[in-house]
Amino acid sequence: MNEGISTAEITGTAEAFYDGLQRIKFGKEPSELLNLSFVGYALYDNPQVAKAIFVPWEYQGGAGTLSK
Repeated sequence: MNEGISTAEITGTAEAFYDGLQRIKFGKEPSELLNLSFVGYALYDNPQVAKAIFVPWEYQGGAGTLSK
C-alpha cells in the first residue's frame, strides 16, 4: 500500500524586460518576459530532499504550455 509522500512547494513569477543583443528580434521596445520558479521539499514534517527549478526568460503567454 502506497500512502504517498507529504511535500511542500511554492511557485513564483518575477517580471523582467529583455534589452539584450537579440532585442531586434522582438521589436524596438524591450519585450516583457517572466522568470518562473518552483521550490519545494519533502518530507513535509522532516525535510530530507529539496528541489528548485528556475526557468529564465519565459515570454508572456507561454507558461501554460510550459507547465504541461
